[in-house]
Amino acid sequence: MIERSDFPATSAVNKNYELSITELFKILINYKFFIIAFVALITFPGSYYVSNLPNVYQSTVIMSYSSDSSSKLLSVKSLFDTTLGEPYKVRQSLILLTTYGFLVSFIQEQNFKRKLFPDRFDQDKNQWLDKYKGEPSDIEAYELLFSMINWNMKSESRSNLVYLTIEWKDPKKMTYVSDLANDLVIELNNKMMNKKYRDTKIEIESLKEKLLESSVISINNDILDLIKIKTTGLIIHNSKGSFMFNILDPAIAPKNSLSKKVPMYTFILFLLSLVFSIFLTVIFNHIRSYRQDYN
Repeated sequence: MIERSDFPATSAVNKNYELSITELFKILINYKFFIIAFVALITFPGSYYVSNLPNVYQSTVIMSYSSDSSSKLLSVKSLFDTTLGEPYKVRQSLILLTTYGFLVSFIQEQNFKRKLFPDRFDQDKNQWLDKYKGEPSDIEAYELLFSMINWNMKSESRSNLVYLTIEWKDPKKMTYVSDLANDLVIELNNKMMNKKYRDTKIEIESLKEKLLESSVISINNDILDLIKIKTTGLIIHNSKGSFMFNILDPAIAPKNSLSKKVPMYTFILFLLSLVFSIFLTVIFNHIRSYRQDYN
């Protein structure tokens, strides 16, 4: 019969297993070839992969969206149904920025296909190359432009910021990156403003009809107040300045691509692989010691 005492006290082994600096150093010496091989296997292929990635240039425009502190924006805000919070409406606008209808309209108005597909257009002959089946479709242009756009919204106690980033791979036309970012914000402001202008005019006409139908003085006064507020909003529509977004820091042409950070990425890979290899060696050594005690 096997007694319980025949087995090693595993809990005692685990509990008393403490690793000093000297013991750690000995472990690293014993497993030095494994550590070197592991680090090299992770670092060199990773560095090679990163160095062969296509150059990507980024340009970011920083914006703020309307707050309640501005009387002008308060009046404009009265144009809308305020049952939803301001951040929610901003997110709706940013989602509009990436929709098919908005981007295709922007591409057509700005004649932007030539910039999106420079290799498929002959500048000298001013025509699309036949080997690429002529002019790219609207869907191709949309998918490419959509993949280039990235926005990030940050809500803070004193500032509501939106970061719109555009990525571009052609180093010869880096100015397109900054121009595209700034133009998209301007176009989005115009689209939102024109839409709300049309909607507000319809709402005013509807309120005027209700005013004629109602005979209750209190209700008529409320309707007149609403008409006044919305008419004021229409006047503000013709004023200068941004509507939904105010550009705080316009995008500028990038100087360096993201792939130029190869040394930084290589160092990160080296550091992570080194730490992980040391962790593995400690685990292996602990398992080995446990088996020796067990036997």
